[in-house]
Amino acid sequence: MEEISELPSASSLVAALFPKSGPSSLDDEQSFDSSMSLVSPPLKCDHFMWKCLLDGPTDPLPVNALIDSGAHMVLIRSALVCKLGLPRLPLETPELVNVAINVTNAPSSITHYTQIAPTSLSCTFQLKLLHAVIIDNLSVPLILGLPFLVTNSVSCNYACRECNVTVHDHTINLLGQVCQHYPSSDVLASIHERALEQTDNDRFSELETEMHEKFHTVFEPLPHVDELPTEPVAQIWLKDPNMPLKTRNYPCLRKWKEAWHMLIQ
Repeated sequence: MEEISELPSASSLVAALFPKSGPSSLDDEQSFDSSMSLVSPPLKCDHFMWKCLLDGPTDPLPVNALIDSGAHMVLIRSALVCKLGLPRLPLETPELVNVAINVTNAPSSITHYTQIAPTSLSCTFQLKLLHAVIIDNLSVPLILGLPFLVTNSVSCNYACRECNVTVHDHTINLLGQVCQHYPSSDVLASIHERALEQTDNDRFSELETEMHEKFHTVFEPLPHVDELPTEPVAQIWLKDPNMPLKTRNYPCLRKWKEAWHMLIQ
């Protein structure tokens, strides 16, 4: 066996072996189809939608927001801004945007934005303030782009369908947030049970008796109109509204004199 004196060059090394362009027999064709079906990637996946609350001068509204790491801005539908009563603030410089599929190839101009702070449906936490540009014909009510992910330090795990955010040292998956609805019967039963508790009634009775004894003149029953005094018990002198006010000068340190003068003026 001949000994190799030196290694071949890196360009001549074979990194991997690939099969031929197609299966050579029926068995090869069946195994090729089965292997392709196992590793075939999905054609599409579900969007990352977070149902949140948006607050404004009007009542808060639930909104289906699209979490999109490919959007470099936060976008909000113009009709939603009007419904919430949010102010439309002008941008210093209009933003020109385009979409992936555009027939006219003409970019759209964005001139206004507004401020929003999404809140969870359970109102347990509120995320940081965001600037959302206003779009007239937006396909979804709200698109939370990269500014939302960066500002709130949201970490996304696309394979596990998780968008995790840390709130008060607790990690919360925004996609797993569900608004908790409690049956009205449970609420009424809890109120009824609390009303029947006798733990503090004795203590409250003692405090009530003590307050009645201490302020007995206040809690006395009102006398009959025939028993009311006819002579004045007290006389209250009202100030003359036309009396001129006397001006007064108060001493002040020299270093504060100019500031006080500006404040008074």
